[in-house]
Amino acid sequence: AYGATYMAYQLSDSEKELCDREAKKLFENDLPWVAFDLLDGKIQEMNITCPGLLVEVSKANNKNLCLNLIDLLKEG
Repeated sequence: AYGATYMAYQLSDSEKELCDREAKKLFENDLPWVAFDLLDGKIQEMNITCPGLLVEVSKANNKNLCLNLIDLLKEG
């Protein structure tokens, strides 16, 4: 995180397919909360215990994603 900056980024179709495929495997193994670090279209790291990232992603998207998460938990 040293020197890193956060901003909204639109995944390419191949990046989205890659993340969806890996997320599905992790979800099937009881890991429903995953963040991926991508570099050059490849997964460099999978974060399964990174709630702090929610702050940065919320800031990059100019909305409080915690509220979305709470709504999903209420539905489930």
